[in-house]
Formats: sequence, C-alpha cells, structure tokens
Amino acid sequence: MAQRTAVQVAVLGGGVVGCAVARQLAKRGKDVMLLEQSVVGSGVSAGNTGIACTMLGVPKDSLEHRCLSRALPRNVPTYRALGVPHRETGALYVAWTDEEAEALETLERSTEEVDLQRLSPEELKDMEPALSPSLGGVLVPGEVTVDPGLVVLAFAAEAHSLGAQIREHCEVSFAGRYGEAWLLQLPDETLLAEQVVSCTGLSAALWDFSELWFQPRRGDYLLFQRPSPHSLAPLGRPIGAVPTPHARGVYVWPTVHGDVLCGPTNVPQADQLLPKPSDATLDALRRKAISVCPALAGWPVAGSYAGLRPALADTFGTDYLLNSSKNWTSISGVRSTGLTASLGIAQEVLERLTNAADGRLPDESPEGSAFRLPSLEQLAETYASSGCVEAAQRRWYVAHPPTGLQEARAVHGSGRRRGGSRQAE
Repeated sequence: MAQRTAVQVAVLGGGVVGCAVARQLAKRGKDVMLLEQSVVGSGVSAGNTGIACTMLGVPKDSLEHRCLSRALPRNVPTYRALGVPHRETGALYVAWTDEEAEALETLERSTEEVDLQRLSPEELKDMEPALSPSLGGVLVPGEVTVDPGLVVLAFAAEAHSLGAQIREHCEVSFAGRYGEAWLLQLPDETLLAEQVVSCTGLSAALWDFSELWFQPRRGDYLLFQRPSPHSLAPLGRPIGAVPTPHARGVYVWPTVHGDVLCGPTNVPQADQLLPKPSDATLDALRRKAISVCPALAGWPVAGSYAGLRPALADTFGTDYLLNSSKNWTSISGVRSTGLTASLGIAQEVLERLTNAADGRLPDESPEGSAFRLPSLEQLAETYASSGCVEAAQRRWYVAHPPTGLQEARAVHGSGRRRGGSRQAE
C-alpha cells in the first residue's frame, strides 16, 4: 500500500513563481511541500531574461500591475539579503525610427508612476558611447539586471532551509477532493494537502479545472561571450525597444557576469515543443544586437537558448489570472514579467490562503533572511559535470543556460569576474 503523507500546503511547480510562493509560505511557518515534475528552475523559468523590470507599459488596473507594485520595493533588498548577483543599472528604451519615437512619446505621456528621464540623442550617446545613433529615448532608473537562475535557486534553497520539502522529478498523476482537503497521487506515495497552489506555467490548463487555452510564445536568445576574462561589456545597462501591453520587445543587455545577451523573440506557436532555433532566427538576433551596439561585431557568439512564455489565448486577455476555489488556488497567464512580479504574486497567494481579514497582509521584510547563497566561487567549487551546485546542504541542478555557463567557466578558472561590464553612470 502506498505511503500517505499530509501537509498544510502543496505547491505545484518549481519555477520562479512556485519557489517564491513556497518561500513565502515557509517564512510564515506553513508546512509546505513543493512538487516539480522536472527540476527547480526548469520549464518557463529556464527562459527568463534576467531583467527585473518596472510597471512600464503594464495596465494600471491589472493584477499584473498590482503584483509588480508589491514586488518592486522588495526585489533588490531580497536579492541583497539572499546573495543573488544583481546590478541596479536602470534600462534605456530607445527609438531608432519615427514610428518608435512617436510610440515612445505616447508611452511617456501615459506613464505617471514610473520614473522616466527623457534623453536626447546626444545625451544617450554620452550615457552609452557604444550605442548606435538614435532618435532619443528614455531612462528607467528602477530596472535591475539579475542572475535569473540563481533567483529561483535562492528562493527554493531558503524555503528548504526553513523546512519546506522540495520534491523534484515528482509528477502529480491525479488530484481529487478528500473531504475538505485534496488527495494528490505522486510516483511513490499519496499526498493529503489542506491547500493546493498551482503555479504550473504551461501546464496550468491541466490543473486549473477550467477551460484555459494557451497560445505559447517562443522567445529565443543569443549569448555573446566576452572575448577574455578581463573584457568589459560595451554597454552599461539594458537597451530595449518601446514596450507595449502585449510584449516588451527585444533587449540587448550586459549580464551580471559580463557577457551580453540579445532577445527574446516573441513568436506564437501551437505546441509546447522547443526545437533548435533556425539559422535565420539566430542571424536576425545577431544583426539586431550589432545594429544596437556595433562593437558586438567583434564578440564571439557563445550559444543560444530558448523559452516558452505561457501566454493565454486572446479571449482571456493579457493579464495574470488568480483563481481560488475549494482550497485550490491557481496562478496562470504569467508572462515575461513573472521574474519581477514573483514576490508580489507570492504575497497575493498568501492572502488568498490565509483569508486576511482586511484583504492584505503586511509585506514580509526580506531583511534577516534565514539563508544566503554561497559566493559564485563557492558555488563553482561544488559544480560538477552533472551541472549541480550546492546550497542549503542540498545539490541543485542549474537549469538556466547563462547561469550554467558562468559556473562552468568559473570551474575552469576563467570566470572570476573583474568588473564584468561597464558600471552604469
């Protein structure tokens, strides 16, 4: 007979949102088990950009906006407390065509709460000398570059250090009501959970008990590797296209480890497969990066990676969906802002589960976290051919490709960053 285990809350999905939820619940003393069918940080989160954005271009009356507004004051203090590599660079949104310049003016007029600084072409060139000639742009000081793979691992590791159970390679094959609780069938046991939180990304339609229909959007990235360990990235901050309510466009940006990325594309597709990108796609990304920053023509291409965003079909709109019924809470439709909004989403979920009398609980302070990531050098010491690092007395697979590149490089002694990229001025 299969073993039966009981917990207060089962969290389905080990991406950035699921790990943020598990961490928040564990910090509040809940008995939590996170169930991930692959490894923590895989799936949608393995395709994150690594830019913690602002609310620029996000409709003010949306759930996405509310989650972002709750997360933004907490992100940097949390990264700092957990030891996640990050840089408070701000980001530039640049117009190269008359159409983009007009869209930028419209965006500037419609944005009240995001701090923007309008820059002339000359001011842009002074700020980013390697940038190609433009028609001007805006600086958004609140945007942050971060290692997205280590964000997920830090959230999961702190949850683990606080007593949460993290189960990887653990697929749920059945879920059904058992009195007021839920019975979940796992590979080797049956789990009885008082509450279930589903953060399953592209699999949300299986567990939302509704008629959700996804239109996955593929995002491809091209990674330029610094020519030598001492090379500085020619850009000091992300350079983005003018964002819209439907997409944030293609960025060119220096990673926190000194390389440069270009992406993501935004291509709808009918299935959830991720075949290799076409040569035409990679060539288009390379040409885009060089058109933004001509100096990248001399940087070698280290490789590419891709991810799928769980965009809902048009009939469901572009906002996040947060539904609760019979002790089952699901979050779906989290698009490219999920990394930034994850701490706000976790707070919203917590309130649903605790039925806060006033509808909002005080946000948990990130200071005094129970866990801090080892340094990059210490992580590299435990990095093996299996692609694992050690944190919180547990081995974690590194699912995000640029994070894995950094750790592999450090293993071979060439990854000790000396400045990495030119500091934002």
